[in-house]
Amino acid sequence: MCSFWFVDFWDYVKAYQKLIRIDEDCIVYSSLDAVFDALNDKAVLYRKWEIDQEGCCHGLIDFCNSHFGLTDHSGLPSRPSGPYTNFFALNLETLRCEKRLFVFIENVKQSKYIFQYRWGDLALWGEVLRFLFDASQHKIFYGFSYFHGSRDSNFEIETNPNLDKIKIMQPKPSPYALIRVGGNRDGAYLLPDDLLGIKAVFSPGVNNRKDFEDELLDAYSIASHMCDYSSHPEKFRTSLKLGQTFKKKWLDINGSEDSISLKDWVQELTPDASDDLILQMDIEGAEYRNLLQTPDEILRRFRIIVIELHNIKVCNRPDDFNQELGPLLERLDQYFLCVHAHPNNCSSDFRVIGSEMNLSNVHELTFLRRDRWEGVADVDCYAPMLPHPLDIEPNDPNKPPIFLNEHWLASGKRAPESTIKLLTDQVRFLERALKQAQSPAQDIITNLYRLSQHAASALPTLTPRPTAETLVDLAAGKPFTLSSQHTACPKKGQVAEQRPFFFHTGEGFNQSITIDLGAEATLFELHIANRTKFCQERARCLFYCLHKEPKQNLHQGFPVVIDEAFLTKVDQISVTDLRGARARYVTIFSPEKTLLHLSSVQILGVPNND
Repeated sequence: MCSFWFVDFWDYVKAYQKLIRIDEDCIVYSSLDAVFDALNDKAVLYRKWEIDQEGCCHGLIDFCNSHFGLTDHSGLPSRPSGPYTNFFALNLETLRCEKRLFVFIENVKQSKYIFQYRWGDLALWGEVLRFLFDASQHKIFYGFSYFHGSRDSNFEIETNPNLDKIKIMQPKPSPYALIRVGGNRDGAYLLPDDLLGIKAVFSPGVNNRKDFEDELLDAYSIASHMCDYSSHPEKFRTSLKLGQTFKKKWLDINGSEDSISLKDWVQELTPDASDDLILQMDIEGAEYRNLLQTPDEILRRFRIIVIELHNIKVCNRPDDFNQELGPLLERLDQYFLCVHAHPNNCSSDFRVIGSEMNLSNVHELTFLRRDRWEGVADVDCYAPMLPHPLDIEPNDPNKPPIFLNEHWLASGKRAPESTIKLLTDQVRFLERALKQAQSPAQDIITNLYRLSQHAASALPTLTPRPTAETLVDLAAGKPFTLSSQHTACPKKGQVAEQRPFFFHTGEGFNQSITIDLGAEATLFELHIANRTKFCQERARCLFYCLHKEPKQNLHQGFPVVIDEAFLTKVDQISVTDLRGARARYVTIFSPEKTLLHLSSVQILGVPNND
């Protein structure tokens, strides 16, 4: 059976696009439709990931490391792991596009180790996913339930009774574009550009910084009222201005001398009930009792609420959720809609049980009062972006950034601007780590490159992909120009496959080859073969950019897909998805100080007929 479900079954499913394996000792409780739907954007789905039995994987890790050219074995597990294959769903179309998969399958078949060492399909598929597919291309699928008889195990559909309440934090399309107020670091927030006519902002929890309040006063003439018992105006980084007040009090409902309630504070300083206000609240968990005890007539006066919520992990503990967070979200939902969310990276994120959504334990949200949508058509609203290009960099610059995943978006897809923002923040974090790290600089460069590859894999397809038969190599015989010349190698020539290389630049940063396709075309794949014989490591960090005019902008480059085998083995082809972009010129370059030389370049696409 193990041989069949890794090597042989392919011959029987040539006419099919998707496949679900369910073993005969399984009883299925739920519909298969949801599984097929979830396969639309995944290569593989499974219900569980586990370490294989010791007797079924002798020599497998060494075999795979050798096949895929992995030379650094540090940190590898002693036993392979993989998807629990008694329920196992495959996107056959996606898998067929990965040619290296079938080279590996053939190698396994010829070795006969499935029979000699009893290699299992669980471990083999695990190694395939480890080496050939990004983590975003496969996942545990919780929306399917079944009973596995031989292990007497039930796999239930995860449920979360509070999921609808949790989704109150899901950003909705806003009738106003978002703007950033308060600078470019922790303490700045995104607000809808609906500030005209707002009388004042109330800001409990100042922490000696009031950039947010200063900008609202200076740019929008919005007065600000602050309170914080732990602070004092003498400690402020900027002095109090005319139009700003401060109380050395906690915001609280206990009635003590050193505290004031939100109701009393608002009625004291803005007694006119017709005045619209902003609430900006970051009070380390005290937000729950304060807002839950604030009367409706006070709460409705806030046109905009920006709030940092704490202890969000209670989303996975139903009883605790219904103590504070759930009631507060329901309270806010009566009068407000969320228009932006920003996870604070002070702690790690987690998956919300019963969904694929992630959350951070500390979460910044922007709410807009519901009446602000009146008279605004849905098509005129601004779709939420996660992350938003105006979001600050991570609140804690010394920790990795956290991003809400695409399951928070109604479309299920990030905007290109969001992907660029995500990639930029990740790269900047690693750049900071580079300055502080004790590890060799090359390790950081490799991490940066892998991170950019991962982020680029999330970019949207620009043109639907045609059948493979319609794709042609548009680069063959086309003229190229190099950034520099190496000894006797010409700076200009024609693209052709040639060993050990068909071009060779000089040494320097941003060495490149630009290929002129002769006319604008729709491009789908970039195939690159490395230089043969030696010096293959010079191609460890390659990017490409597509342009319609001869001059390229290397700052708009995207990473080429490079793996260990490409740098260590001959005849390994790097395949990069060009997503159906339109261009006439393709430039391949390395931002490192290096020399560039490749043995072949193919650009598969469809000529444009317009």
